[in-house]
Amino acid sequence: MAVKLNGMNTDRKLELLEIYKLHAELADKETIMKNLVVTEEIWKEGNMYTAYCPELDVVSCGTDIEEARSNLLEVIEIQLEESARLGTLKAFLEDAGYDLNTPQSTLQLDKQVIAFNQRTIPLGVF
Repeated sequence: MAVKLNGMNTDRKLELLEIYKLHAELADKETIMKNLVVTEEIWKEGNMYTAYCPELDVVSCGTDIEEARSNLLEVIEIQLEESARLGTLKAFLEDAGYDLNTPQSTLQLDKQVIAFNQRTIPLGVF
C-alpha cells in the first residue's frame, strides 16, 4: 500500500538492504545468508536531513536525502558487523523483534507502515 508522505511515496521508504551474513552464532554454526527488511524515516531538520531506522534504533544524517540514506546504510552495516564480531548479532536482531528461526530468506517484522502523519495537539495555556 503506497501512502504519500509530504508528497513522497512510502513504497520507497521500505527496502531490502544488503544481504547480511548471520554468522556462526546462528543455527548449526554455518553461515546463513538472509535479507533484512528495515524502515527508513527521513526528517528535514534545518539544513540537514536525519535518517532513522526504528527497527534497529540507529540514526544518521546528511546534507541531502541521498547522503542521509547512504550514511544510515553504513551505520546499519557497521552495527551488524560489530554485533557479529562480538557474537551478539542473534540477540541484537531478536531484541529488535526479528524471528531468526523463519525458513524464509528474508527477515521482516510483522508490522507495516500504513500511515505517517503530523498532527497538532492542543497543549492549553502556558
